Parts: sequence; C-alpha cells; structure tokens
Amino acid sequence: SSIKDETELDSSFRTSQLLAQYYRIKGTECSDKVTSNDLDSPDFNPNSYIVSLLSTLKQEELLRRDDAMAREVKKLGSDMQMLVYENYNKFIAATDTIRSMKHNVESME
Repeated sequence: SSIKDETELDSSFRTSQLLAQYYRIKGTECSDKVTSNDLDSPDFNPNSYIVSLLSTLKQEELLRRDDAMAREVKKLGSDMQMLVYENYNKFIAATDTIRSMKHNVESME
C-alpha cells in the first residue's frame, strides 16, 4: 500500500538525516539547528509538537502517524529486549569463563 511505502520512506529519510548530522556529512539537507519539535532532540517539547500537528495535519494523517509511531515503539521495545537478552547471555558466558580460568589457575598453584 502507498501509505506503508510512504511511512517507510519517511523513516528512511529521517534515519539518513540523523546519520548525516551525526557524521557531519556535507551536502545533506540536514541542518545542525535543533528544533523543539525534533523527536530525537533533548530539547523536544511535546506540547509544542502536538499543537503543531493538530493545527497542520488532517485527521487521516494524524491517525497514520499514530499508527506508525505505535509500530515504531513496539519495534524499539522488541529490539531493546533482544539486546538485553544477548548481553545477559554474554555476561553469563564471561562469568563462566572467568570462573573456569580461576579454577585452572588455582590448580596450577
């Protein structure tokens, strides 16, 4: 569907803008100016953002953005859970390795 394609393009464009800004790639349309409506900014102002959206977008677009944001939140939550699980397994493996090394050193003494 075209709405799904448009959402994916918006997400890809936003990602490329953030990467370009982070790596300071010249020739991109990404500006260094941080606005209060930038969701990724530490200065993000949710009230200003909502007022801006409500005053400029139609109901259909608002619902589409709500759906896209809900999917993004679920995906980020799932990604975070997977990272925690992977890091936990690495921590357990490292603990087992250290314990084994300690046992080997003690048996050498």
